[in-house]
Amino acid sequence: MPCEIDKRYRQRDEVLLRTIAGENLLIPIRAKLADLQRVFALNALGVEIWARLDGQHDLKQILDDIQSQCDVEGGQARRDLTDFMNDLLKADLVVEAS
Repeated sequence: MPCEIDKRYRQRDEVLLRTIAGENLLIPIRAKLADLQRVFALNALGVEIWARLDGQHDLKQILDDIQSQCDVEGGQARRDLTDFMNDLLKADLVVEAS
């Protein structure tokens, strides 16, 4: 199911963000082992978005933050954010906050 801009999402508890050899990686942990088939690389903006996926901020708030920090057209920023979120959802790295 695609993400919705007015929804709040949170990181899954079993996903760790680690910087290894200069790469920012999301590493899912399953049964106390890293699931290396599903490692997800993040750029600097991805790390910023990841930090805000705490269940407190809806995607609209995150989008507003991105637009205030970056020189990017609003429609493009929204597409980039929703594409990124849909990738995270598909990889089962985030869930909708309740």
